[in-house]
Amino acid sequence: MIVQYKMEILPVFFQFQGHDELSMPLDAVEDDKVTAWVENKLIAFVDTYLKLETAAPYQDENVVIDPVCGMRVYKNHAAATIDYLGMRFYFCVEGCRTKFSENPARYLGEGAGFIR
Repeated sequence: MIVQYKMEILPVFFQFQGHDELSMPLDAVEDDKVTAWVENKLIAFVDTYLKLETAAPYQDENVVIDPVCGMRVYKNHAAATIDYLGMRFYFCVEGCRTKFSENPARYLGEGAGFIR
């Protein structure tokens, strides 16, 4: 018996084993071994797929800079946001949002790269 595994994530920018196979004599098939092998392959695929959420080539559009501390922040994981001057700003922690809201001009000057 041959059980094949072939999964693809396109394009993939990091290590990913998308092809493999398990073989054993048909008269000696071990159900538990086959089940564990398939489960491990599916879990590995899901883990790889979830890496897409943080892999830079896939998330460049979703990464912004916290204007207060300069930290890179994923928009969908930002601890806080604020809308100011028609733009949404993202923050790594609530404290950065608070500092920003108290004096936005301090963080949006020409030197900060936020010229409108």
